Amino acid sequence: MGWLRVGLACALIAAFVGAQSVHESHSVPAGNPRLGRVGELLRHSKTDEARELVRKLLAETPQDAELYYQLARTYLVDFYEIRDPAKARTALALALEALSNALQRTPTISLRSKPRP
Repeated sequence: MGWLRVGLACALIAAFVGAQSVHESHSVPAGNPRLGRVGELLRHSKTDEARELVRKLLAETPQDAELYYQLARTYLVDFYEIRDPAKARTALALALEALSNALQRTPTISLRSKPRP
C-alpha cells in the first residue's frame, strides 16, 4: 500500500510540473505583437479567449504555421487542467491536429536528425 501512495504522489507531481511548464513556457516569439496577447491569456489559463484570438488571426493569415502551433498550446493547457479523461483525450487530439496543421505549413521542419542519402 505504501508503494501505491508513492506512485500516486509521483504522478500528481508530474502532472503539476507538466501543467506549470505549459503555462510558464515562453513559446510566443519575441517581437510578435500579434501573439503577445495569446501568450498572456495562456499564462492565465484563459484558453477559450486565446483560441478565439488565434482563430481570428488564422482567418487573416491561414497559412501561418506559428498560429497553428499557438492553437495547439491552447488545447494542451486544457489537457493538463481537465480532470475528465474523455475530455482530456479530446483536448489532446485537438492539440495534435493543430500541430499537424503547423507541420503541413512548415515543410522546412524535419523530424529526422539526419537527412537520408
